[in-house]
Amino acid sequence: MQELTYPLQPIVVGFLRSLADEFRQELKKPDIAGSALVNAAKLVAVLERLPLATPGAALTATRSMTSEYGAFTVELRVDEEALVLDSTESFFGEYGTDHETRVFLRAEVGGRCYNDLYNVRDAMAMWSEHWRMHAECGTGFRDEANEINWSTDENDDVG
Repeated sequence: MQELTYPLQPIVVGFLRSLADEFRQELKKPDIAGSALVNAAKLVAVLERLPLATPGAALTATRSMTSEYGAFTVELRVDEEALVLDSTESFFGEYGTDHETRVFLRAEVGGRCYNDLYNVRDAMAMWSEHWRMHAECGTGFRDEANEINWSTDENDDVG
């Protein structure tokens, strides 16, 4: 069986593993909800495996803020097809809502790695700055698949 990987530079893997350490600290908070606890632990495990992809993964860590003028969301999404660091800014107006999304990093399994900026180091620094600016909003952890088959045995029928 061929292992699927994200095309990540060592500096990116190091950055994402530092995020795993941050999420590990979230696990220690006494007020973390049960589902968030489980999803954060899954995300830590997935990030620890990088650059290997985790079959069945569909996890998201989000920080968001909403005001009367709009909303700002910073996300890390990782699934079996891509790993994405992005932000979305929404502006509420008289005639509707306008959205602007910036991709700081997108790594496709077995494919390419790109961002909306020229330099991956700058992209990670900018995403990290947005992430830290919204720390007071708290971190939300979601598992889109709601259940990951963690078995490494192809013949195992877990799920």
